[in-house]
Amino acid sequence: MNRCVLGWKADCGGSAAAICNQTQDAIDEFCSVHPPVGSRVIDTALRDHLLDITHNFMADGAPAEQKAAAMLYDGGSGLLRNMKLRGREKSHSARGCVKRAFTSVDMLKQLWEQHLTGGDSTLSKINHASSLNAMWRQELTEIESEVHSKICNTGSAAQRFESTFVPACMFVVTLGAILRLLCRLSSMKNHMYSKWARRKLVSITPELVILSGLAADIGDDCDAWVRFHDHELFDVTELVSSLREFMLTMHTMIIKKHALKAENSYLSKAVAFIQQRHVFVYDADGLEHVLHANDVSPLLNLAMSKFSEWYTSLRIEVSSEFPDFEIIQALSSLQLNTLTYDDAEYTF
Repeated sequence: MNRCVLGWKADCGGSAAAICNQTQDAIDEFCSVHPPVGSRVIDTALRDHLLDITHNFMADGAPAEQKAAAMLYDGGSGLLRNMKLRGREKSHSARGCVKRAFTSVDMLKQLWEQHLTGGDSTLSKINHASSLNAMWRQELTEIESEVHSKICNTGSAAQRFESTFVPACMFVVTLGAILRLLCRLSSMKNHMYSKWARRKLVSITPELVILSGLAADIGDDCDAWVRFHDHELFDVTELVSSLREFMLTMHTMIIKKHALKAENSYLSKAVAFIQQRHVFVYDADGLEHVLHANDVSPLLNLAMSKFSEWYTSLRIEVSSEFPDFEIIQALSSLQLNTLTYDDAEYTF
């Protein structure tokens, strides 16, 4: 297998047709001779040879790029007529698997959009509104400030390198400061964020707190798996073992419920927080928002059931985003065995 750069285009456009046109232009440019006078002359023999020996196509996992791949092949009559394998760029694929799984479950989607990474979410406002960020820092305790100094930001960037773990971690660890800030803003009737803060404050329930703790624990392993694919020089033969390890970890934590047994986890921090009684008076008339739960078992069962739905969705996403799993698996002879669990066979 030989690799080389046929061409580079600064902007291929956003449509599949534009990508196909730029791909053809790059190949034509590579196979062209530029005389001192006159237009370029394409070496058709060289171009036909390149097209005949091109069997693999790797592109981003976005719809336009994948549609362009289908158009370039076009059932064997397109530009890349001998295409045998159409792959997806793995860092985007891995991130897409995790993100779509989170947005497929109602309560998890609500947590992400309202409090973690949405444009109007609690953490996004704190991170991007300088006035809120300054007030939030004033509410941080010494322990919360130490955690914030190590993480540096709330991890709410909406792009490929966004973190699943960081925003959930920041929400759990600094929840006290967040609630105090929201309560403070709610009592300031003329403040521009007063109504927003009141809406966010009453939406933070014991169920949501427990769910965010479990999300931080799950997100830590999700980020580790996604970051593996972000390394440009990762060994492709390790892709199988990485995916297997990740899915086994998720199965153990969620299906076998080992996440409930972990010590010093973010879930345990969330449980400890909600077992204490927190009362926030956010109105001059004495309106209160109380966060407390004596029995957390129903909350834990609810959180695990939501992540069971998430795990089911994740398996579906992995199957669709890694369609060439078995082909890549063949590159590692030690990974050809079938992976099974105690209760069900695991296949892709």
